[in-house]
Amino acid sequence: MAVITAEVFPTEVRSTGCTLSFTAAGVALSLATYALPACLSGMGLGGTCLMFGALTLATAGWGRATLPETKDRSLATIEEDLLGGDRGDGVRSRSQQVFAG
Repeated sequence: MAVITAEVFPTEVRSTGCTLSFTAAGVALSLATYALPACLSGMGLGGTCLMFGALTLATAGWGRATLPETKDRSLATIEEDLLGGDRGDGVRSRSQQVFAG
């Protein structure tokens, strides 16, 4: 998770974004820890494993569908894509320049 958050958040908000991401992960892990005994007593071992496995697959699918590919790309181009090509500084992105003619 540390690698993803370090690469996805723009430089200006990286520390805040990473802090919020790790806080959310800590809360989710705490909830899962406290839910485990109740799930085991209510659904048994098989049902609990099935439920947590399904949640893991759903989370992996969501990440695959929403997170940008960062392989062989600079942080500037990733930022440009996430911001829709407008960095807010009045400078047109390379893709805007190419397609605008």
